[in-house]
Amino acid sequence: MDVAIHDAHDRFLRQWHDRRSWMIIYTAAISECEDQKKAAWAALEAVEWTNGLGLDVAFGPACDYALATTSRILSYSRVSIFTSAGFSEWFRDKQNNAELLTRVGPLQVCSLFS
Repeated sequence: MDVAIHDAHDRFLRQWHDRRSWMIIYTAAISECEDQKKAAWAALEAVEWTNGLGLDVAFGPACDYALATTSRILSYSRVSIFTSAGFSEWFRDKQNNAELLTRVGPLQVCSLFS
């Protein structure tokens, strides 16, 4: 998901604006689904990268395991998350820091009927 957003920005959005700071993309790679420590550091790094100006939105990760850690950290800073993951039982309860989570992708239709 985050790679697709980065590619769209590079290919299409840059031609519509003059200022490079209109949409700043920061990519923090999470290579393995089981790498919660790396996911946590990537989330903390993204919040710190804004220098207190505020991170508006995060895209990904696409794995429930890494998303659980990332959403806990980013929800503390009130950062919205768009992801194709988040369909496990833990994310159904909005009290589990999932109130800022937006699920996108083909599985979204399934959540409408459950």
